[in-house]
Formats: sequence, C-alpha cells, structure tokens
Amino acid sequence: MNASTQRRLAIVTGGSRGLGLALLEAFERDGFRTLDLSRSGASDSERGRLHARVDLADPAATADAVAREMDALAAEAWDEVVFVSNAGTLDPIGPLAASSPADWRRGIDVNLTSAITAMALFVRAFQSSAARKTLVSVSSGAGSRGVAGWSLYCATKAGLDNWIRAVAIEQERAAHPIRAVSIQPGVVDTQMQAEIRASDRDLFANVGHFVELKESGALYAPADVARAMLALVAGEFEPGALLRIEL
Repeated sequence: MNASTQRRLAIVTGGSRGLGLALLEAFERDGFRTLDLSRSGASDSERGRLHARVDLADPAATADAVAREMDALAAEAWDEVVFVSNAGTLDPIGPLAASSPADWRRGIDVNLTSAITAMALFVRAFQSSAARKTLVSVSSGAGSRGVAGWSLYCATKAGLDNWIRAVAIEQERAAHPIRAVSIQPGVVDTQMQAEIRASDRDLFANVGHFVELKESGALYAPADVARAMLALVAGEFEPGALLRIEL
C-alpha cells in the first residue's frame, strides 16, 4: 500500500498559529487528515482539517473534550496516526515573587497537566490500534537548563521530557506499541518569540539575546521546522529520545 492510499491522521495541539499551524499544513500536504486541538482554530473541509475547541488552562474541560475526540477517531481504521503536543505558554515570565499562585497554576496546567492529559488520552484510545503510531512532545532547551524568569516553563518542559521517556519504556511491552519521542524545534519565529522580545527587562533580563536573534535572522521559519519534524516522524528513532532540529 503506497502513501497516497493510506488512511493517515495527525493530531496537533495549538494548531491555530505558529509552529502548530505549520505542522498541520505540512501534514495535510503529505496526505494526512488533521485535527487541531486549540482555543481559536477552525475546521477546513477543503484541507481535511477538523477542529475541536480545547482550552488547556482548564484541565477538566480538556480531559472531556480530548477524550471525546480520541475515542471517536480511534473507532475508525487508520494506517498511521501521529499526535503532536505543541501548545504551551511562557507565562508567568519573571521571578516567582512577581507572580501569584493562580499564575503558577495556569502555567503548570497548560504546559504540564493538560499536555499530559491530552497525550495520555491519545495513548489510551489508540493503544490497541495496529496502525503505525507516533507520540511527539514539542520540547525546549529550557527543559535541560535553568533560565531566570522562566522557572515554571523550565520545570514543565523537563517534566514532559521525562514523562515521554517513561511512556516509551511502558510501550516496550505493548502488543501495538506507540513510538514516543521529544523534539526540540530550536528557536522558531513565532508569536511566542515576539512575546519574549516584548518582555519587561526587569522581569526577564535576557530579552536582548532574543532581540539579537531576530535582528540577525537566526530564528527558524515555522514551515522549515515543520518539514524537519515530519521527516523525523517518518523515520526511525530510539523511543524516548530527545531529538533536536538543526537547520
């Protein structure tokens, strides 16, 4: 069976803009049917794109919405399924003393609690499927080092990387294993980067570095990163690995 006759599905969180949108478009060009899980996206029948409204800041609502979508899609026959956990937030930026427990909770809910919930529901729904299945968590260099002003972002990204490692080990015993991997996309020219450059220097002292990256043309284009990520997904890798995009 060639790629043009296969039934392939790609699910992306945060697909309404930036890297998430570029990933959806790349998957669609490659013949995948797609599902965007985001607050502000939209369905597009011409592209074969579905959309389900998901607010990751609300873990309970996220669980209900994602479970419903995963169960419905898992009831269909697929040759390949890819789930990319892409959505995330840097907020709150700054020293912890400058933010509140409500801010901390929202950052953890979006980046860790809801991200894991969505991925776990994908695993549960598709575990028994014989399709080629890949679970991708979009990682960050901040998950491997401390960055002043990004303490919660660093912690949540590190947590996701280790969660993926554990899931990969679990899948070794599965009858129909899911390939789990973390991918660091590098510094991508997205709205998140614009928000970083607009940060108050009193809250994030490293703003100048990110302004320099933009001005020097060192940021990766989302479409280029998306193509590189699809190439990694299409190939073989060590389950649980942390892969890095280098363009």
